[in-house]
Formats: sequence, C-alpha cells, structure tokens
Amino acid sequence: MVAANRWGTPAYNCECSEMARGVWFGSRSQMPYQEIEMTKHTLSVIAFAAFALGLPLWGMSVNQHPEASVHGCYGECYETWKQETGGLLAVAQAQAAEKAAASPAELGQLAYAGCIACHGAGGEGGVGPKLAGQAATDIADKLLRYKNGETLGSQSALMWGQAATLSPVDIENIAAFVESL
Repeated sequence: MVAANRWGTPAYNCECSEMARGVWFGSRSQMPYQEIEMTKHTLSVIAFAAFALGLPLWGMSVNQHPEASVHGCYGECYETWKQETGGLLAVAQAQAAEKAAASPAELGQLAYAGCIACHGAGGEGGVGPKLAGQAATDIADKLLRYKNGETLGSQSALMWGQAATLSPVDIENIAAFVESL
C-alpha cells in the first residue's frame, strides 16, 4: 500500500522518483528560486506583449477617419489643399527654393540643433565648451578633426559621433552660424 501526501497524491519512498514525476511535497515558498523568478519573468513578458499589441488596436478603434490611412485629409479636403498649395510637388519645390536662397548661417542654425544640448542655444557652453565668439575657420577645423577621430580634449569621444554624421557642407554651415553668435 502506498501512502498519500497531504494533497492526496501517492507518496513514494524515493525522493528522486517523486521529483522526476513532478510530485512536490512542499509549499510554493519551498520551490526553487529559479522557478519563481522564471514565473515572474514570464508574466512580465505576457503583460508587455498584451500592452504592445493592444495599443495599436486601441488606436485603430478610436480613429475618427476610418477611410484615411495617415490623416484626415482625403477626398474634397485633399483637392482643396492641392488647389491652395499646388500639391506635394509644388510644396517640395518651394522648400528647395527657400533652402537654396538661405545663407550658410541660416542653414547652419538648422544643423546646430544637435549641438544645443551641450553647447547651449547661444553657444554659451554647458557640458561642452563655449563656442560663441570663435571664428568659423576654427570651428570648421575642429569639426573636421573630430570627424577624423582626432582627440582635441577630454570630451573628444562625445564629439566623434556627432561630427561623423556631418557632411562638409554641414560643417561649413555650422561654422558660419557659430561665428554669427
């Protein structure tokens, strides 16, 4: 005759056979630590997946313009917009003409947006050094040296990644803008 444990499951004398068959005599608090953590992790993944999948579905369900794939301007609204602006091609041509007519300092102001966090909006410095008052040739030279991976100071590593994305024209434009500060 085989004795039963407190849950009514047959209890055998050999502990290893009980573990191999999945019979557990202890409470949940006696479970191995890894099993409890894996359960918490699994629940976290399930909760995140439910949120990540549910958010776009919720967004689609509250869309006020069911026929629109991007925004609410289609049909008559789109035709009115085309008449007022000349359409997408005309808008792109106008933007290109504005960019061609802009001075290097004006174009540099746009490119300088990535510099503001460290050097300040007016080039006054902060995390990075003060740029205001420096000549355009000095700024362009330093940016080119950073772009080539040269070390110019203790914060060179921060500038290597920033300068690597700049084209030679961007460098000249930023230099012209900084000189105007």
